[in-house]
Amino acid sequence: MKKTFEEFLMFKHAEQYYGTKDCMVDDCADWIGNLDVEDLLKYGDQFAKEQIKDLLEACKYASGYLEGLLKHENRGKAILDALNQAIAKAEGGE
Repeated sequence: MKKTFEEFLMFKHAEQYYGTKDCMVDDCADWIGNLDVEDLLKYGDQFAKEQIKDLLEACKYASGYLEGLLKHENRGKAILDALNQAIAKAEGGE
């Protein structure tokens, strides 16, 4: 998972980059600096979708873990409910 939008842009640059490894860092800075608004919006949408996907997976994992714990005791029900609501919302596109 890319932690920041800048890291995401660096990854996108690397996907399309051709040239020597030595020039890649400088080229990346120029490439990012020359992106137009439409490109930034497109990459921003892609980054947000990746972040949502990663968060949804983490919520599902945590939910499954808590569900296993709750079979043995009743603590954490509010957390499980909140996670399940977040998962349902994300899957429903809300």
